[in-house]
Amino acid sequence: MGEGYTWETQDRERDTQVAQEAWTKVEKILWDPAFGMVILNELNIAIHRDHVSLDQVLPAVAQRPPMLM
Repeated sequence: MGEGYTWETQDRERDTQVAQEAWTKVEKILWDPAFGMVILNELNIAIHRDHVSLDQVLPAVAQRPPMLM
């Protein structure tokens, strides 16, 4: 979402907020028929760093439209 990312955060709360905003946008994109593929680059790091919960991600990905890769 244009914020950039660093391993050595200066503001963890802000990083989490931005990651949550990005995830909210991704959830909308997953259901947008204009997209045939969504690449969730670096999502694993956001999950690992607890900026986004795996409990948020798994249901959204599992319930995506069948034609979306």
